[in-house]
Amino acid sequence: MMQEIKDRLRAVLVKSLALDIELSAVPERDLVKSLGLNSINTIEFLIWVETEFDIEIADEDLSVDLIDDLDQLAQYVVERGGGPSVDGNAASNDSVTSSSNGTPSGSGASGGIAAQGAVPASEPA
Repeated sequence: MMQEIKDRLRAVLVKSLALDIELSAVPERDLVKSLGLNSINTIEFLIWVETEFDIEIADEDLSVDLIDDLDQLAQYVVERGGGPSVDGNAASNDSVTSSSNGTPSGSGASGGIAAQGAVPASEPA
């Protein structure tokens, strides 16, 4: 189950930030440095994670460590009740779609980062 979640996190990361890399090239650790992430696109990525896994990431849980390590982020998703659906099948990697302005759309979480009106994807980094 943890590997499925990490695979979905990789897919969300690549799609949400429009990275031109293969999913297999996304590292397990040091994501911020390895992928050149900044504060805006890390928040954008976390908004997509909230939507993909239908969870809420609490403000007090936001840290570089959470964003920088797929194992830690996957564990957080599990603790928040995200992960494979009830029938044991993970949602497809295409379950998160973009609205016309590039932000995730779908059911998503009702609070957390997305509810706070974070910077949309179209804002410059």
